[in-house]
Amino acid sequence: MKKYTGILYVLAAGVLWGTLGAFVKYFSSRGFGSVETALIRVGTAALSITVYLLIKDKSLLKIRPCDIWCFLGSGLCSLLFFTLCYFEAIIQSSMSTAAVLLYLAPIFVMLMSRQIFKDRITPVKLLAIVFSVGGCALVSGIVGNAVGISLKAIVFGIGSAFGYALYSIFSKLALRRGYASLTITAYTFIFAFLGLLFFADLGFVAKNIFVEPITPVMALLIVAVSSMLPFLFYTKGLETVEAGKASVIASVEPVCATLIGVVLFHESLTFTQALGVISVIFSVILLEMNPVKKKN
Repeated sequence: MKKYTGILYVLAAGVLWGTLGAFVKYFSSRGFGSVETALIRVGTAALSITVYLLIKDKSLLKIRPCDIWCFLGSGLCSLLFFTLCYFEAIIQSSMSTAAVLLYLAPIFVMLMSRQIFKDRITPVKLLAIVFSVGGCALVSGIVGNAVGISLKAIVFGIGSAFGYALYSIFSKLALRRGYASLTITAYTFIFAFLGLLFFADLGFVAKNIFVEPITPVMALLIVAVSSMLPFLFYTKGLETVEAGKASVIASVEPVCATLIGVVLFHESLTFTQALGVISVIFSVILLEMNPVKKKN
């Protein structure tokens, strides 16, 4: 039962991450750039979770100096690096191309997990990756369309996938050192926020965040719905789910993003995209059919 609870946590994280595009569209319509939107999302999340922990349990903010590299890794090498590469991939190509390249992340996770955690790469896992990446390609619309992808877009897209994959690795390492998921999530956002300060236009954010009453409300929602909750759920899920397996399960994110676009923004859902949705879901089912038992 505990195993399936972990899978549900990861699935919930993927669904909530899929809502990010709706918030980005709002801030973009108000003149906020991608880096400034990332600063609002990461900065508000860092502040909110830190205040919450100071009130609830200060001990969760205590980390050993010898373990700080885990949180520097999840914050700077993962969340910050992923965010900047992902947004640049979108600028250099398109949302669909960036999304497909991003979901090469499970490949990186499984390769790194094999070396670091000695997780087995089974034929079922490899087949799940094929269906997952293929499904993302179908959902995004890149398959069947003549899309020219520049070398720069490919480099940034692969970089975003690598950064995305690193969160699974560094979080798993921190969990093995006895840290709670709340602690890992908090320091991931704190270090990512500190890094973003070097890239964002702080003056623009300070000037425009309170121009409309709804904007600060949206800032809180982007934190709660697409930042804090999914990161907490995903990190919690890693307690019982392999890092490689979790990264594939979380690939329901682009599927959810597509469905949200259809329902809220009246975007069309083609037959090809529907096949992609089925393909990603099937990749998750394949993982649950994996007969290989994990050794204790």
